[in-house]
Order: sequence, then C-alpha cells, then structure tokens
Amino acid sequence: MAEATVEGWMEDMAEALAIGHRIGRRVLLMGCSTGATLATLALHESMGAKVTGVILVSPNYKLADPKSALITWPGARWWVPLLAGREIGFDPRSAAHGQYWTSRYPSLAVLPMGPRCARCIGDGTGTCQSPPFLSSTPATGSSITV
Repeated sequence: MAEATVEGWMEDMAEALAIGHRIGRRVLLMGCSTGATLATLALHESMGAKVTGVILVSPNYKLADPKSALITWPGARWWVPLLAGREIGFDPRSAAHGQYWTSRYPSLAVLPMGPRCARCIGDGTGTCQSPPFLSSTPATGSSITV
C-alpha cells in the first residue's frame, strides 16, 4: 500500500471511465472510502465530465484522528513512521470485516491522500455536474456537508 500513488490511482480511474464510456450509454461512478475521494477528484477533472451520476459510500474526505493534519506537514515521510510506527491499523469489528478489509497498513500509506482529502473539502461537490448520492454512518468517521 505504501507504494501506491494518487497519480497511479487517477490514471486507473481515467482508464476505467474511458472503458465505461466505450461500452455503455451512461456511466455511473461508485466509490467507497478512498475510492469515493478519488471519484470526487475525478469529477473535478475532464475525465469526469460525462459521468451521469455518482454514488459515494463513506467518502474519505477527512481523516478521523485530529492529529492527522500532521501528514501534510513538510518532512512527514521521515517523521510519521517515527511517531506513528511503521504500521498503523485498527481491530476489525467482525471476522468478515477482518477478512475483507485491510486493517493494518504501512503508516506511509496515508501520506498521499492527506492533501487530496483537503482538496475535496475545499472543492466540495457543488461544482460537479453529476448528481451525487452520499452515504455515511457515524461509525465510519466520515462527515459530509452537501
């Protein structure tokens, strides 16, 4: 996970949207958690211009921990592992949650999304042409203002 880049994910998003437009009459974009953040970013770029609608489930627009703002500070790549440890994670809520969700990952994996989450909050969904459906629960830590 620490090797992934937002640029790589956005290239994958552009490719998937292009395929969707080639094979379908309309494209409905759906994303969950970080995928919802990437979907929101795509809607603000030319690749999202012809998307008919979007479903965002528990979008990662803000990291739950108030200290998470530190990941956007200079030098975070070097000192985040020292403060947070090499890995971060949580205890799965159930056996299925643990089986199908990544509960431990390198602490550096959160760095690329920090500025993108801030951009989503700054941009909001008001400038998107596609009508959004947003879903969140208090348990996810997501907060959404529409």
